[in-house]
Amino acid sequence: MKAGFSMYSYESSKNKDIEIIIIEALADIGTNWYYVIILNKKDLVDKFYIKEPRSNSEITQIKDFLSIFFSNGTLVFKFKKDKIAKYSTVSPDLKSDLEYVYIEKKLNL
Repeated sequence: MKAGFSMYSYESSKNKDIEIIIIEALADIGTNWYYVIILNKKDLVDKFYIKEPRSNSEITQIKDFLSIFFSNGTLVFKFKKDKIAKYSTVSPDLKSDLEYVYIEKKLNL
């Protein structure tokens, strides 16, 4: 059992000015939520929570669960379906395919 926070930093390979910081809140059962902070040249662009889908941080590392893509001003968060925790519920209005669930976020840069 672990509780606390883990932090991750992602940089866009296409736009080096964009940095995405993800704070993963850990709870008794694994991941509780993610808080996303988006920076452009160190200026705050956006911040928001992702409460679902979640991985089980006890057995899954975030790099194996989440991929982030940036194209045409839109961030796409891809969550690997087979890594979603059993206690997580995925909203049916999220886009998905056979392998991934997607959350898209338009950025005003």
